[in-house]
Amino acid sequence: FMLLGLELQSTVHYGMTARNMLYDALSYATQISDIKRQRRQQKAENTGNNDSARNNNDSAGNNDDAELTCEKGVVTIRVTDSAEFLSGMNKDDKLKPVITLVLNLSGKPWNGPRNLYNILDIKNKKLLKYVNNYRLNIVSPAEIEDDDFKKFSTACGFALKVVKHQNDGKLAELIKEQKSTDTETADFICAFTKHRIIYQERNTNEVDMMNGLDLWGQKLQVLAVIKVMKQLGKTDEEIVDYVIKEFQVTPDYVRKLMKEQPETLAEEAKTQTSSVPAGA
Repeated sequence: FMLLGLELQSTVHYGMTARNMLYDALSYATQISDIKRQRRQQKAENTGNNDSARNNNDSAGNNDDAELTCEKGVVTIRVTDSAEFLSGMNKDDKLKPVITLVLNLSGKPWNGPRNLYNILDIKNKKLLKYVNNYRLNIVSPAEIEDDDFKKFSTACGFALKVVKHQNDGKLAELIKEQKSTDTETADFICAFTKHRIIYQERNTNEVDMMNGLDLWGQKLQVLAVIKVMKQLGKTDEEIVDYVIKEFQVTPDYVRKLMKEQPETLAEEAKTQTSSVPAGA
């Protein structure tokens, strides 16, 4: 067995390495506490069931703790040394490995620290060889090549590809290629991106992606920014530069929207929203 922790991040967390290291350490400490508790319970049970055997255990003295077990009439005496007594663990006890994985759902590259060394304020680099370096396990879709999403054996690859392109002009083309997906993947996209999947039927296992993806929310946000920046007297280039940095979209996408009429688009969006079935 192993313990796998999953951290879903919609934004970059610059203290993530120390935070995950704490989670892992607490998990190991909990396992040690569980072992101690099990040892105490076993000892209490064995003490109650083997009083007669304990009375004959003079040879197992010398201030060491003796663990007695009796199974099928056979009494086994195991002497616990002081180190095991203090730690609450036997030298043969093992812990389950703990892995914490960070999933970056921001659609942007992870620009935060990826190991403990990156956040340490240390001038003498020679000291680092004495400091354990905790490494961040991270999946960042924005840093994955598009062809590599095919390596996922499930719809997870498509979902993460949507996360990568959620704010750029490639998303519509991606949806067109996919055509459909399962409802769980559609739920994931709804929960972790700005887009909505319109369900015509909730009792089906597949969702029509061609007609189901709602891209109006992002368009209206971009158009609102364009309108405000124009009112502030910003140039077209200033608007394009700001929008592509804020929304991670392409310059062509912004220039295309700059030619559209916000009022017309808002009316279409209102019509689109009103047609969404209840519970979608």
